[in-house]
Amino acid sequence: QPNRPGKESLAPATRQYKDLATECSRLQIACDLFVAGAAGGFGDLASLGCLSRYTGGTLRHYPAWQSTPEQIMQVAGDLSQHLALLPGWE
Repeated sequence: QPNRPGKESLAPATRQYKDLATECSRLQIACDLFVAGAAGGFGDLASLGCLSRYTGGTLRHYPAWQSTPEQIMQVAGDLSQHLALLPGWE
């Protein structure tokens, strides 16, 4: 639905990340992103998400980041689990 209000905010603000994703994909590099956002802050996940989307990577978002022990343990667990995955080779 192209006329839906607010839909334009879901589009990347710049082509820079999409161009980088295209180059990474050409070189068979997957981009995995772990993004922590400050409470009340703005993060352009639509633009950053291009890197993960077009390279076959993943995007993990941790909103309202305050560096509490619980949040640190969550990220450490997610990162540990992610690093334990077997890589895919062509």
